[in-house]
Amino acid sequence: MVFAFSIWAEGMARNVKPRKIKFSKIAIVMFLTVLIWVYADLALDDTHLVPNVPISIAGPGDSELWATFKNEDGPPLSSIAIEHIELKGPTSRIAEVKRELDSGLLKLALSLNPEMENMTAGSYTLDLLDFVRKREQIRGLSGLTVESCEPNTITVEVVKLIERELDIKPYDESERILEFESITPSEISMYVPEDWGQNEVAEVRLTPSEIEKARVTAISKRPYVVLADGQERRFRDFVEIKLRPEEDDLEPYTITRVTVGYCFSDNTQGKFKVVLEDASPEIVIKATLAAKQAYEQEKYKVILEIDDLDADATDLLPREYKYNFPEEYVRSGEIKVDPDHKVVAKFKLIPQPSP
Repeated sequence: MVFAFSIWAEGMARNVKPRKIKFSKIAIVMFLTVLIWVYADLALDDTHLVPNVPISIAGPGDSELWATFKNEDGPPLSSIAIEHIELKGPTSRIAEVKRELDSGLLKLALSLNPEMENMTAGSYTLDLLDFVRKREQIRGLSGLTVESCEPNTITVEVVKLIERELDIKPYDESERILEFESITPSEISMYVPEDWGQNEVAEVRLTPSEIEKARVTAISKRPYVVLADGQERRFRDFVEIKLRPEEDDLEPYTITRVTVGYCFSDNTQGKFKVVLEDASPEIVIKATLAAKQAYEQEKYKVILEIDDLDADATDLLPREYKYNFPEEYVRSGEIKVDPDHKVVAKFKLIPQPSP
């Protein structure tokens, strides 16, 4: 064709003046030449084997169906690897996909949702080739078809789960249980196997940064359960978790020369004088050194609240002090009362003469 085009062009040069050359005819010939080359490329098909394509179980965490792949050599599996998938298509397209696979720009990973496959409880032999061809990710490989895959079939076991109320336990990344102040809600309803142990719980896994934050304020996390095949089923909603402050760095300190402040009610303000049995109590706290030093700078270490009814009492009244800890150290969990050494004030009110 290129030779014919050359003869035609030479004839045109001899018999036609340059100004009368019809460029539309030249464009048509060039277009046809390119079209022939493209057709020739499309006519040359190639194949490529994609090895170890993972296929995993998918679906909502609150589904009552639990699907696994049968494992002849051991416990059921939540994911397997297809040994290879054979792709077929034009040489140029196969080369393009191969480059994307080798560079990591394209990663084939398939999933099976038992509900989308209309599965119920029971055992199923899945035609793997038909399944692979219908996957959205495979259909997105325009110009290519799946010729074969190995193995040809896999067995899927589907079990119906039961709904149960579960407690929630927080863990760190090393599987250590974390002490918590509150988890809201404290129980959740999830689907688990019928033989699920009574002591099994829903878990919440916290990173070091999340643990640090949760000691100060509540954080939101989604609990999950781990089924026998290692499959994680996550709860549909979040729960609020507040951990207890870390006490490893808190040391006991005895604070002497404690100054007492008073908080009078409206009806007792300016009308009574407070007489304490122990005007300078000693208190024991647990705190970091920085928190203890900041607390010692407070003008009033403890506060005693005075109520209206206290004016009618004839005997000494007992009441716990309110500890005037620095707020920033309270929020960070660096200071608190030693629960074994709480100090109770004993006091009475003496009427003051009217001005």
